[in-house]
Amino acid sequence: MTRNAAVYVRVSTDEQAEKGTSLDDQVARGTAAVEAKAWNLAGVYCDEGVSGAKPLSERPEGARLLADIAGGTVNAVVVLKIDRLTRSLRHGSALLSKWAEGGDTPAVAFVSVVEDFNTATPTGRRSEEHTSERQAHSFNSY
Repeated sequence: MTRNAAVYVRVSTDEQAEKGTSLDDQVARGTAAVEAKAWNLAGVYCDEGVSGAKPLSERPEGARLLADIAGGTVNAVVVLKIDRLTRSLRHGSALLSKWAEGGDTPAVAFVSVVEDFNTATPTGRRSEEHTSERQAHSFNSY
């Protein structure tokens, strides 16, 4: 299957953009990962000045990314680090599970460059399943 990958980047503050990982750096490293996998670059989605605590659907570019996934133009998402996608364990787990299962659309691969997390591979899918199960157990323990 040919992957059409979106590179999603985000910073929440000007200070983070200057002293942390800049948007340009996130784009460059995400794009390099897409090229290294020989995937098509479907687009870059950039949320500047938006908190990672907000659900993806409530961010301008996050909402556009979700619409493009639903429309079938994107079937892989690449981020520099998982915390660029979400700061919420609950939102992140639900989102990755939904993407892994597919449902109305084909499954969406998820790649985090820094954490070396890739659900496009069998090992990455098993890791995502194990993480989701462990998180569900942790939430149910409280």
